[in-house]
Amino acid sequence: MPIDRAATVRNAEKLIRQGKLDAAITEYVRIVEDQPQDWAAKNTLGDMYARAGQIDKAVQQFGEIANNLSDEGAMARPARSTRKSSSSSRTTSIRSPRSPTSLACRSCMPTRART
Repeated sequence: MPIDRAATVRNAEKLIRQGKLDAAITEYVRIVEDQPQDWAAKNTLGDMYARAGQIDKAVQQFGEIANNLSDEGAMARPARSTRKSSSSSRTTSIRSPRSPTSLACRSCMPTRART
C-alpha cells in the first residue's frame, strides 16, 4: 500500500525542526522505498545523510540519482544547474574515502559558513 508522501514529508520536516535527524531520515527512507524514482526525495535523503555524518550513504544516494539521470539522458540539465548555482552561492565538497567523486552539499554546511 502506498504511503501518503505529503504527510510523511511534513512529519520528517517536523522531526528535523525538533532536532531528530535520525527519525527524519527514517521517514525519507520510507518515501524512497515506496517511490524509488522520486529523485527529490533521494536528494533530500542524501542531504540528511550528509548532515548526519553518514557520508557513504549520502554518496550512495547521490550516485543513484546521477546514474538514473544519466540513463534517462538528463545529465546536461544538472550540469547547467550546477554551474549556475556554484557562481551564486558557496558550497562545500564532500569526498567519500572510497570514491574520488566530489559532491556539492549546501544544506550540510554550518549556517555561519554560508554567505
